[in-house]
Amino acid sequence: MDEKKEMRTALKVVIGIATAVVAALAAITATMFAILRRNIKKAGDRNDKNNLFASYGLGRSKRLIENDVDNAFLACVAGTLTVSWADIPTKSQNIDLTVIGGKTTIIVPDTMRVSIEMDADTVENIEEFELPEDAPLLTITGTCTLGKVTILR
Repeated sequence: MDEKKEMRTALKVVIGIATAVVAALAAITATMFAILRRNIKKAGDRNDKNNLFASYGLGRSKRLIENDVDNAFLACVAGTLTVSWADIPTKSQNIDLTVIGGKTTIIVPDTMRVSIEMDADTVENIEEFELPEDAPLLTITGTCTLGKVTILR
């Protein structure tokens, strides 16, 4: 009789853990889609045709930004995201970044100036060195909640 009771208790614990995991994954997925939807609405005000939308969660992800992208709307939820460029940028670009409980690393090419307009408490900035005024400018905006953003060269 005790064995059956122990088996039922163990089964209840396993079902409870599985339910919690499924609920957490559903919450992360819902958050990713909500941010993606918000970013698409936000980009509707811009006249630029070359917008990039991406949302990442759980695990490691890498995103290459092409030279023809004007605005990149990126989200990282409870994961790790690395952003870099496929080619040396020839024009100014904008990144609107939303990080929730994750870590994002942006690897900026040496030929690009950087303007950071994010929450300063969560951003580890790169060393800025002298670049000409006509060098392409990367403007980084957005928010970071319970996460970290690192900008490297």
